[in-house]
Amino acid sequence: MPCDAADTYRAAAGWNEFTNIQEDCMEGIGDVDGRDGLQVWSVDGSIHVSGFAEGMEVRVYDITGRRVGTSGLRSGVYLVNVGTLPARKVVVIVKG
Repeated sequence: MPCDAADTYRAAAGWNEFTNIQEDCMEGIGDVDGRDGLQVWSVDGSIHVSGFAEGMEVRVYDITGRRVGTSGLRSGVYLVNVGTLPARKVVVIVKG
């Protein structure tokens, strides 16, 4: 749950039945490293990828499956696919 939301959850119908409600103040996800050697990270609303062969295409999708660019992104969750590699990387961009 987001920071500063525990009291709201404790008072909400249904949620108030839980006894151990805790906040998790996540600042975002840092570098995402995979066994395939890819490194994926975000800086200032842009997704960066390294560790892949030249000529491999980098494709970024939002959670609706719509293809987006690698820059000018809003806070959210993005899937990054490189070339024909089966592994996908998840990047969460959190802007302060």
